[in-house]
Amino acid sequence: MLHDDPPDDTAAKLTPPPKLPPPADVKLIQRITIGNFAQVWRGSLMDSQGSIISVVAKMYSQRDFEAMNKETHAYRLLSCHQLDNIAPLHYGTFTMPDDSWGAVILSDAGEASHCYSWDEAELSSEELRTVWKYANALHSIGLHHHDLEPRNVAKDRDGVLRILDFERSSLDRLCPCGELERLGHAFDELMEWR
Repeated sequence: MLHDDPPDDTAAKLTPPPKLPPPADVKLIQRITIGNFAQVWRGSLMDSQGSIISVVAKMYSQRDFEAMNKETHAYRLLSCHQLDNIAPLHYGTFTMPDDSWGAVILSDAGEASHCYSWDEAELSSEELRTVWKYANALHSIGLHHHDLEPRNVAKDRDGVLRILDFERSSLDRLCPCGELERLGHAFDELMEWR
């Protein structure tokens, strides 16, 4: 099986997130985008010490709960393997009591590129190496992104990159691996980066 194609039973392997009450202190400020699966909002959250944290809320309708569950599972897996630096921090996932919609609350990782090709993204060789290192780390724990494009890489004010949008991801310990081969080839065509 190629890793480009998510296995049909991926959803069966993922357990739904527990039903948690919505965080009372999340305030949505500005809609960032409407994606294929979720509306993405920038907001704030008050932590237990009373500090305000910038967050992103990805809001899913019930029909997209499978994508929400994949996203949640990916963040939990990254945290379990102490790879929190690769993606935004996951503060929680919840659904409304009537299951009409749910949300994934993440740290604000900065601005995502709006580019659909690596050439347009104009990343430096160092940034390409970082994305490559992150992609390899994902695969080392059996997590395959399946949509690793520049639009799914964010950069914060300090220039730190994070991978976003794990809604199409799948788990598979085998790695032949088409996703990494395509990524390496795309980077090779841009510049000397290795």
